[in-house]
Amino acid sequence: MAYVQIRGEFPLQVDSIVSAKDGEDKNSKVVEAKVSVKIENACFQNPLPLMGVRHGNFSSDTPPVFHMHFDESGWHVDKLVH
Repeated sequence: MAYVQIRGEFPLQVDSIVSAKDGEDKNSKVVEAKVSVKIENACFQNPLPLMGVRHGNFSSDTPPVFHMHFDESGWHVDKLVH
């Protein structure tokens, strides 16, 4: 299987939530989710799975972990957690 590293802003598709737990304050969560990246190009007809990090290495079996916060407009992703 081939892998590629991308940089920039891309639309994400949440395939499933694996786990969600409270963050460091009442307005934050740490969410582990299976997520795919949508690339608008004929070469990429299906969304590409985003890999998570386990023991310092990317792994297709590990879902990425997101830090999220809540404000008056709803939930937002702050960053990817490694």
